[in-house]
Amino acid sequence: MKTTIPERIAIVKQELGIDEDTEFGKLCGMSKSVANQLQSGLIKSFAPRYAYKLEETTGFSARWMML
Repeated sequence: MKTTIPERIAIVKQELGIDEDTEFGKLCGMSKSVANQLQSGLIKSFAPRYAYKLEETTGFSARWMML
């Protein structure tokens, strides 16, 4: 079963013990606003620059985040 971007973000946040959008955004190099929009589904794709930054800082697959 394919997961959505908001579901994948929730998985990452849960695994890392992150509650705040601001903290998730910092891991990806994005603003809190962009993090909120991704989680709410307003933005439909996870930009490569954010995905690779997340991979660099946490080890979560950039490819998986961009599915």
